[in-house]
Amino acid sequence: MNMNQEPLYIEFPSDADYIPAVRKFIADGAVIEGFSQKFSYRTEIIVDELCNNAVKYGPRTQEGTVKINCRFEDDALQLVVQDPGGQEQDLQKLRIAIDTVTGADKTSSGHGLEIVRMLSSGMELQQNRSGETIIKVMKKRSHED
Repeated sequence: MNMNQEPLYIEFPSDADYIPAVRKFIADGAVIEGFSQKFSYRTEIIVDELCNNAVKYGPRTQEGTVKINCRFEDDALQLVVQDPGGQEQDLQKLRIAIDTVTGADKTSSGHGLEIVRMLSSGMELQQNRSGETIIKVMKKRSHED
């Protein structure tokens, strides 16, 4: 793998119609970079869940976009998904879903983030000064991948 390559950067309108092409593009990138089909498939699920959350909860305006930064390393994928930020109650649910061991209250949303947690090696939530929501995910190659 070429460790000196630039990360993949994708920006698309906050519209769910773009998500299938985005997740396929990143999953194909994983295969090109030497990761297994299983790793690629799991990456595709992670991208799908994070992008759907960004589209559903993130945009404050119709002009909102979702930004993805994806870097392939020797044994891992670093994925950063950024959206314009959502309502405070949605951000609080997101914090709870990411910070708790078992994920969000099972009677509410948060199941997608639980899937991301199970398929990844780590996940963290940040919010920048302009209110954008940023989720960072690390997926390490395992002996099964």
